[in-house]
Amino acid sequence: MKSAKRATRQPRPDTNAHCINHVVLGRGGVGRRVNVILGSGDMDYVKYVMAELHACGHLRGELIAREMNKRYNDIRMDIKMDMFQSDTIGTSLMVFLRMHQQAFLDRMIAVKRLGIKTAYDVDDDLFNIPPECAERYDMFKDPTFVGRHQEFVQAADAVIVSTKTLAGVIKQHTHSPVFIVPNSLDIQNWEATFAKRMTTEPSDIVTIGWTNSSFHIFGVPIIEEALVQIMEEFPNVRFHSIGFVNLEHFKTGRMEAFKDRCVCEDWVPIDRFPEAMVDMDIGIAPLNDCKYNLSRSGIKWMQYSALGIPSVVSPYQPYEEVITDNETGMFAKMNTPKGWYDCLKKLVVDRDLRIKMGFKARREVLDKHDIRNNVAIWHDCYKQIMELK
Repeated sequence: MKSAKRATRQPRPDTNAHCINHVVLGRGGVGRRVNVILGSGDMDYVKYVMAELHACGHLRGELIAREMNKRYNDIRMDIKMDMFQSDTIGTSLMVFLRMHQQAFLDRMIAVKRLGIKTAYDVDDDLFNIPPECAERYDMFKDPTFVGRHQEFVQAADAVIVSTKTLAGVIKQHTHSPVFIVPNSLDIQNWEATFAKRMTTEPSDIVTIGWTNSSFHIFGVPIIEEALVQIMEEFPNVRFHSIGFVNLEHFKTGRMEAFKDRCVCEDWVPIDRFPEAMVDMDIGIAPLNDCKYNLSRSGIKWMQYSALGIPSVVSPYQPYEEVITDNETGMFAKMNTPKGWYDCLKKLVVDRDLRIKMGFKARREVLDKHDIRNNVAIWHDCYKQIMELK
């Protein structure tokens, strides 16, 4: 089998992705309606269908639609929360964002019968949900969930994923081509908060921050020992969690001794993320070693980096693709308590290192992970799917 080559990123809307062995490699607000403006007969219309609003729909739907409609004259993209018969008129491609509802599967099959190309966009390995995570969600407890997900993967003319590892998983379940389009950020959403950080007077307080979902709760045991040691050794260190992790998840109970230096707030909407993270000096992304986590993207590193926040992360695939160790981030060696402690201590005691690493990571995100630079990859991907025989 020939190896797949990564497509070069182009500043102009030239087709630049290459499909080899059914894989395309590219570099890489919720709820706002993106309207279609009817144009000439040469226009291709893309309908992006989501069953619910979530961060994935923002990153892989809304941002792309906005930039695509601003930049290109040959594609118009419309975000849909439901489908109607009128949505099929003049549509060249219908993209379904990860879902499990039978009604949407029926609609995918129906539009295929009309000759409209279909794609299934997924950025998580839903075939390998960890049991402890599945217990937290009714939809994952549904015995038909994995089978329905597989039906979407098999029914679509193409599948779009966010990482090479996830592409390898998906290819085991379909004969359709699999396109890799990495996640990107809208850097402009982060600029005001970055500017605010740059104009804030330096402080002796060092805040270790963690943006997390319910799936990240199982990363707590990885970070707990190192975090307790840091909090004991450095009275100027604070801990700030945004999302689902709170002090109750630190099972040894030792973090309770530092509760006056900890802030654990609920998940915030994605458009409020930058402001919520403004106080962070170090970002962490601990992951336990499981198949599901190996297919994740490096989006948390991108978010920290957009604000110039240096990161310490688990040394696994999601971050190995985007981070240069000790330059644009730090890998906690062997994912052990000592590996985490050593990295955190280096950053806690060295403000200059935090600034240098944070700025270098931010430069990397600006250059390689801004949707304005990467929308061309989505354009090429959609065009290639429309042209599939």
